[in-house]
Amino acid sequence: MRGGLIGVVLLLVLGCGGLMDKGADEITVDDPVQATPPAATAPTPPPKAPPAAPPPPSGDVAATPPQKPFNKAAFACCANERAQRIVSEYLDLHQALAEDNVDRARAEVHAVRGVALAATKEAGLSANSRVLAQQVADLLQPALDADIQDIRDVFDGVSNKVITLAQANQGGAKKVAVAFCSQANANWLQDSAVIANPYQGSAAPRCGGFR
Repeated sequence: MRGGLIGVVLLLVLGCGGLMDKGADEITVDDPVQATPPAATAPTPPPKAPPAAPPPPSGDVAATPPQKPFNKAAFACCANERAQRIVSEYLDLHQALAEDNVDRARAEVHAVRGVALAATKEAGLSANSRVLAQQVADLLQPALDADIQDIRDVFDGVSNKVITLAQANQGGAKKVAVAFCSQANANWLQDSAVIANPYQGSAAPRCGGFR
């Protein structure tokens, strides 16, 4: 009888222990509440740089002098008859080159050179004008009976001398103006308000302006 009671007690003890273990296993502890960190703020982008300035004009364009209408650029030439003849023959040569007329240009080279040589002995011209006339004749010497490009090659030098001669002998009724072409980088003298480029002819007949 005592043995049976002891067995019952042991069963009860073991049963209670199992329940205690099971209860202990099922008890859980909630994680402590953690503060939510603030959301990250995106950095403010830097301000955009202003657009780059346009590049400066090319050398050719920057070198181009301010243009004027013919009536503002023109001056009277010439007070001296011999200087007038040089300028008149020169203007005919200019027109022949502008029209790409090689035969007429060759004839005008001879004509300009002839009147220039005659002017070197003209007592009515100043000493400086006679020197300019001789320089015109010398510059045209290599272009006698040359092709049109060879004539154009010397025409800029001839033009600069004739321009100086015309400006030194202003007067009379005829009006002329100095023109310039940036592409050819050269001057010439003409008596018309419509540009006629002697260096490029029909390839660029209106290239240039008065100054």
